[in-house]
Amino acid sequence: MSEEVLLTNKETTTVAQAINKLYPKLGTDLNHESNFQLLCAVLLSAQTTDVSVNKVTPQLFEKFPTPEAMSVASLEDIQENIRSIGLYKNKAKYLKNMSQPE
Repeated sequence: MSEEVLLTNKETTTVAQAINKLYPKLGTDLNHESNFQLLCAVLLSAQTTDVSVNKVTPQLFEKFPTPEAMSVASLEDIQENIRSIGLYKNKAKYLKNMSQPE
């Protein structure tokens, strides 16, 4: 059985820099205005299209623009805002849980 080979920090940095040089302008089609909103959009994008996610996020982010706002929302309110995308019940649970303070 072969041993797992990990990169050193220096090698990891070199690889990351090479990837950034090859693909300097990568981005996302998910609409967001903050890292929190991007995280929410990525979570919502599982098993659905970015177009579908972008249809529900404006209203979702208007009501819950921050983790603090999302954390105090009812699960039903979150579900109602994302109902049109697949797996919305589970995704609402994940959104609420990830928004909770540590």
